[in-house]
Amino acid sequence: MELAEKISCIREGLLMNTYPMRYNPHSLAENCYAYAIGSEYRENSDDNLYVFNLGTMSQKGFPKTIMSARSIFMADMEALGIECKDSSYDEPVQSGEWKVKLLYRDPEATWLKSPGFHVVRQDIDGRWSQKRGCTLWGEIERIKGEKWGYEDHELVGFFKLKLIK
Repeated sequence: MELAEKISCIREGLLMNTYPMRYNPHSLAENCYAYAIGSEYRENSDDNLYVFNLGTMSQKGFPKTIMSARSIFMADMEALGIECKDSSYDEPVQSGEWKVKLLYRDPEATWLKSPGFHVVRQDIDGRWSQKRGCTLWGEIERIKGEKWGYEDHELVGFFKLKLIK
């Protein structure tokens, strides 16, 4: 399936959501990115172009720095038809909006020597939740306080999102 078709399928699913979303411990989202935007689109495992990697939807490629992670995430949201604005931990959202936190792991800053990212979502009740792992059975959990569990990642920022209908 071509990238444009994948994005169209993802967007079709997003249009059925109500934002901000409710915590869903039974979500079928593929990874943290899919969970944070509210997508349960299932990727074709035979395909080389994994759509839920940072930079795939915008065709910008995976970020190499924390600064490029920000701009690439915003470009991905634009590709999905999602308005994306800088926000903060405490900024409230309006009906139809939701907030995410983007984290990035610099490949030179860890023993892994590989880049990484993680996206966390704020739910309708103001609490935060996340999906760990990249499988159908990855753990979806509530986050207590500001314990995100990704200490080897740096904060890219908080973003307020709104699906453009």
